[in-house]
Amino acid sequence: MSDLVRTIAFAFRRKGLDAIPGGDLRLLLAYDLRWFAPEDAKRVVMRAVDAGLLREENGALRATFDTRAVDIPLNFRPTIDVLDAPIAHPAPSSSSSSSSSNLALPSPSSSPPPLDARERAAEEERRKRGLRLSLDVARLVVRRRAGEDVAADAAALEARMLTRGP
Repeated sequence: MSDLVRTIAFAFRRKGLDAIPGGDLRLLLAYDLRWFAPEDAKRVVMRAVDAGLLREENGALRATFDTRAVDIPLNFRPTIDVLDAPIAHPAPSSSSSSSSSNLALPSPSSSPPPLDARERAAEEERRKRGLRLSLDVARLVVRRRAGEDVAADAAALEARMLTRGP
């Protein structure tokens, strides 16, 4: 899977929407996530449209693939190389609307679930809390509920968030 596909999937999953206005997508990539400079974020969106990963519908951009099916590593952060890298196209999204499933959180006695299940659980945790949690904090909540010791990771995240500034 290409980083451009992961970038687009992450953005849509972060917003929790099926369609995002193009300007909002660029703002998310540039300012909310701080992954790209504003001009580069515009180029990333244009590249995704040109590659057929996004299509415009009624003034908004919609992914042409199932963003929930894309495996995104826990510490994913794209680079500007997404503009030049070859694109591996994911399977197109199904035309039927998928209902949001209730994800069961793993029990502490069970073995850790695959990362993509944890990602889905973290996103579900964010939605349950009205998107007031960052995805990083939601990941920690899911890992803690699974019985992992997350104290060191929580402290590192807190330090990173405090030094990031407003």
